[in-house]
Amino acid sequence: MVSMDSWRVTLATAVCATTLVGGCRSTPSAQPLTPSSFYSNQNPAADPPDHPLDKPGVIDYDAPRRPEKSTPAEPLILAPKPAPVPTPAPAPATTGPTSLNGGAPVTQQYEDEGFQVVGFVVAEVNGNPIFADQVIKQLKSALAAEARKLDRDDFRKAAGELIKRQIDTLVMNELEIAAAESRLNEEEKRSADMMTMQWRLQEITRAGGSVQQALENYRSQGLEFDEEVRKQYQQNLVKVFTWRKLMPLIRVNAADMRQYYDGNANLYTQFGQATFRVIKIDPKQHGGRDAAERRAREIRQRALTEDFAELAASEANDDPIARRTGSLLKDMKKDSYVHEKVEDAVWATKPGEVTDVIADGGAFYIAKVESIQDGTVTPFGDMAVQAGIRERLMSQQFQKLRESHRQRLIQNAVIKGGTGEQLAITLDMAMQNYDQWASANSSAN
Repeated sequence: MVSMDSWRVTLATAVCATTLVGGCRSTPSAQPLTPSSFYSNQNPAADPPDHPLDKPGVIDYDAPRRPEKSTPAEPLILAPKPAPVPTPAPAPATTGPTSLNGGAPVTQQYEDEGFQVVGFVVAEVNGNPIFADQVIKQLKSALAAEARKLDRDDFRKAAGELIKRQIDTLVMNELEIAAAESRLNEEEKRSADMMTMQWRLQEITRAGGSVQQALENYRSQGLEFDEEVRKQYQQNLVKVFTWRKLMPLIRVNAADMRQYYDGNANLYTQFGQATFRVIKIDPKQHGGRDAAERRAREIRQRALTEDFAELAASEANDDPIARRTGSLLKDMKKDSYVHEKVEDAVWATKPGEVTDVIADGGAFYIAKVESIQDGTVTPFGDMAVQAGIRERLMSQQFQKLRESHRQRLIQNAVIKGGTGEQLAITLDMAMQNYDQWASANSSAN
């Protein structure tokens, strides 16, 4: 029987790793996040002489959740946007301001994406901003794939749905991380810290034991190693929160397990099934019943020595449709064949043997049994059955608990933006790349 502790570790690891690495979802259809969740890709300058990863001791995870980049000096808050003020700039015009408080547009030229607005706040969760270019970068692969399949109008609809789901996902990420940070005690946070340091050590080991090489490996992917370490810490906080706060609430008793077993008996029943071939002799085609019976006995004698499949596919079989497949009936479940007497004879015959002539439904039949598998029922007392039921019920309870937890987080949070004008501007940013993404398909061909 699976122990509660081992199940907690297995389920929590699988679920939490999926939700954080792939992105926590507020809707079931949300797309998985890329490894760049919670940060934007940059090309930083060379490392300072004393990189924080080279220093001993616990890493500082309290840095801002997004690397600094060129944004308006005023605080990023959600407020009505005043009329834009023209500002001379060498970069091409952009689709909107970089913050919802009316800051001047800031553009950045990406090597493979042309010009794009950066620093625009599409949503805010308890004061933490979610940036539009962050959303677009995380969806780049999915958006490019849609652009290669759809025309501009259809792409705009599909992109809008992807962007909305991704914003919802990032909002939920922020809420779950904040909940874990506020509700875990120092000992529990140290557990997350130890898990993070183990991950960091594994990455450095994979890089040949060199911190500098690990930094370079991540930088070659457009990532920052120290930012990835911080992100891993956030993921581990949510894992620890799941283990310590949600998993202990799960309760599965013997009565629950028995009720599930009785209500899902088909899951533990292997129905009997047989594979056989049937030859039909129809009295209407042989001048009456007596003549048909004599022919049936002649064919049965031939079936004892000849290949039954070839015989069933020949004119000896009066069923023209069945002749096409040699009258093969594969894996027929017990009590499912149309001719009851034929089926009874099949189940009374050993594999490899031919039945006697069977009169059923005004015709005569001969069958050869190829295989038979008796039905079985795995009892409730089987340890594997109980372990499977326990795991299934615990998983169901966990899903309900997590959904309830998420709903409470949303109800108690201050969430701004993510819809209307903010969503429209983010969608316009994606549309700037449509032509390039769509043409990638033709150039590849």
